[in-house]
Amino acid sequence: MSSVQQVNVGDVTSQTAEVEANLQWGLGDILVISGTVSSDIPTVLKAYSSVRTGRLEARGSPAVLCKPSRAAGVGKWLSSVNPPGFASVKREQHSSTVTDLTRFLFPFDTTHPPTWTNNVDGAVNCVTVDDERSSSLIKGMHCGVAKPGAAVVKMLYLLSSSVAGDRVLDISVQTTSPGTIDEDQGHGANDVTETLNTMIVPTLESFRVVQDVSYQHNLKCWAGLADLASYDEDYEDDGRSTEAMVVTGICVAGPWSVHVERVEFEDEDSETKLLDTSLETEEDDDLFPGDFLPGDEFNIMSRFALSANDHAREQASIASGCYAIH
Repeated sequence: MSSVQQVNVGDVTSQTAEVEANLQWGLGDILVISGTVSSDIPTVLKAYSSVRTGRLEARGSPAVLCKPSRAAGVGKWLSSVNPPGFASVKREQHSSTVTDLTRFLFPFDTTHPPTWTNNVDGAVNCVTVDDERSSSLIKGMHCGVAKPGAAVVKMLYLLSSSVAGDRVLDISVQTTSPGTIDEDQGHGANDVTETLNTMIVPTLESFRVVQDVSYQHNLKCWAGLADLASYDEDYEDDGRSTEAMVVTGICVAGPWSVHVERVEFEDEDSETKLLDTSLETEEDDDLFPGDFLPGDEFNIMSRFALSANDHAREQASIASGCYAIH
């Protein structure tokens, strides 16, 4: 009977190693040599069997142990099931959806961020598609008949007067196959496919505004006790008023350039007087109109006089006015 003998050489490395074993076997016997061969890089590993007797050495043909794994094949379309057949994809490989677009329905929610995230009362979101403009619903945007593989693009513009944040758009796409249309009955309820999609659209601030305010007393003399006009209720002593120097930094925060025609100060509080502003200087006349790139910043320096009348302070608003950018 033939016998099987196994010799384990362990991990085979690039360094020379010797393993002692009984290599004598009889006629019909089997000798199995086992071990582990590895490589840090993809390569072809081969093993040679050789027999040495004295000065003579006989080497057999090499045996391929392993080959580098083949890369994954290029994706193909399944063209037939029985028998299985595949067709080559001669374009970019990506997930795509081909839809027969015939008409659009754009209902969208005008919900604003919560009040604790710097929400502004009375803010309005407005959506414009083609010549349609609405703050609540746009429907009936026809796209015609699209052939298989064709795409129909509709440009949608979202304008928000609120603070920057996410806005929600609910889009409904209704499609029908041209072959299922009955000219007498029109579109039936069974041949219409509706696809709903909710989009979260982030809105960005056009400008980022930072203000620095410093206060100082003016150098005018106070009205004396003998000045009878100072006893009138409507009299305002300029010497007792406080001046505020407001430096406003306006930076283009969006990713696009902005063209500014002019900047104006709109007075909202008659009790606070604008003494002077850099908008009236020749330097700002050269600044506007002009184009400002993302990250560009310009400063406005204005000096205000705050009334010292207690009654006026109670009636005055918190803000002295605002800058209007055109």
